[in-house]
Amino acid sequence: MEDTPITEVHTKAVVNKGARNKAPGRDVMCLGFYKLDWDSIKNGMLTPCNETYMDDRVIEKQKHGFVSSIPKTDTPNTTPDYGPISLANTD
Repeated sequence: MEDTPITEVHTKAVVNKGARNKAPGRDVMCLGFYKLDWDSIKNGMLTPCNETYMDDRVIEKQKHGFVSSIPKTDTPNTTPDYGPISLANTD
């Protein structure tokens, strides 16, 4: 268990480091949203992040992602014509 909370400065640095145009996960929130609307959501993000970090626990929904197959060609006909993509929640 940690005793030093995550700060807004640290969280913003992590958000700014990530790529903006990635596909969203099950929460339907892409990193671009966090970057564009940071001032409105930063306080709502810090509380759950710190609860997870300080208590050393991850809630069940944070452990799950969604795997989908996307076509790699215009006319996919066989399994190799598809590529898997894993979508995880941004938070």
